[in-house]
Amino acid sequence: MGDPPLFLGYLKGVPFWWVAKQCWPMWLTGVGLLLAAFYLLDSANFLRAPRAVRTSETAHEQWRFQGLGNLFFLGVVLGAVLVNHPPFLREALMVAAAFGSYLTTAKPVHEANDFNFAPIK
Repeated sequence: MGDPPLFLGYLKGVPFWWVAKQCWPMWLTGVGLLLAAFYLLDSANFLRAPRAVRTSETAHEQWRFQGLGNLFFLGVVLGAVLVNHPPFLREALMVAAAFGSYLTTAKPVHEANDFNFAPIK
């Protein structure tokens, strides 16, 4: 067989975290600009609507954090990604987490987020 050509010794690639360490300023700038653009466009669009529409759309709005228990299920899904053996355990964990999340989330939270199974169907 022989030795590979000399130039192939230089094709090692970059370490896994190199991109995150070297590119985070550009990433932060890009994401920040994108968020600013979305905010400005959304604000301008909201202000173009008649006052009656703006009032009716925001009259009953209030910020609430509900369903924080679902962070546990998110952790299960993220951890399941690392499972390789036995076969199908990873998928079983993910399905169990999705089912557990659905059962433990209050129905008003599902309704407020217009949750349904249409994408799965």
